[in-house]
Amino acid sequence: MHPFFIYLIQANIALSMFFILYSVVFKRDTFLHLRRLFFLSIILFSLLYPLITIPVPGNFLDLFSSEVQEAETTVFFGEPVIEMV
Repeated sequence: MHPFFIYLIQANIALSMFFILYSVVFKRDTFLHLRRLFFLSIILFSLLYPLITIPVPGNFLDLFSSEVQEAETTVFFGEPVIEMV
């Protein structure tokens, strides 16, 4: 799919989620300046957040791969040692 369409889908999802938040929290609010600030921040965030990528440490998708991988472990058995300093 074209990257611009993906951007539009992500921005619309953000706008929809913020509209649901608005309808739950701010629907009966009488502070018009707070509403205006909320609407402007919604628009700004919804336009900018699809442009931000968050790097994931390691390769997260390898956790769900179905390939079998060998692992070697070394286990050391010994008596516990307590040293007095």
